[in-house]
Amino acid sequence: LSQWAVSQLSTMVFFAVAFGLGLALLRVPFAAQIAVFGGFWEIIPGLGSVIALLLALLSAFTTSKYWLLGAVLVLYLVVVILKQSFLSPLVFDRRLRIHPVLMVLGVALGIRLFSYWGAFFAIPLLIVLTVVGQELQASYATGMSTSNGNAQTPGSPLPSGAYPRAF
Repeated sequence: LSQWAVSQLSTMVFFAVAFGLGLALLRVPFAAQIAVFGGFWEIIPGLGSVIALLLALLSAFTTSKYWLLGAVLVLYLVVVILKQSFLSPLVFDRRLRIHPVLMVLGVALGIRLFSYWGAFFAIPLLIVLTVVGQELQASYATGMSTSNGNAQTPGSPLPSGAYPRAF
């Protein structure tokens, strides 16, 4: 779970810094506050970025520069696409060894079953289930090698007349 926390924190910081710098370059009022607030709420994947977008659009609307609304939307799309297409899969796959598609499906299932709480707890629960599965697999492989007294390693041929154990 600590690897998940570090991975999540890095994507939160990326979103806050990239979106905040973009808003500051566009001279959107309250750019830093919007970016920090959105980055904090990225603890629930996707929620923080949507909140930040809505706040940035509202802030840009108050300037009466309506072209700024389009620029904020384009900035948001670029930052979110970079985060979701490149950074998140890279960081999460390297640290957690869980395929990004499995993470997306886990979050979608969590949202479907438990709303925002499901989105928040989907990835940590997926990590716990993955670790438990890996431990069970490792203990099965170890148990297979010592269960009948013969030191069989997984993948090695069985002695003649011996059958592999199912459990």
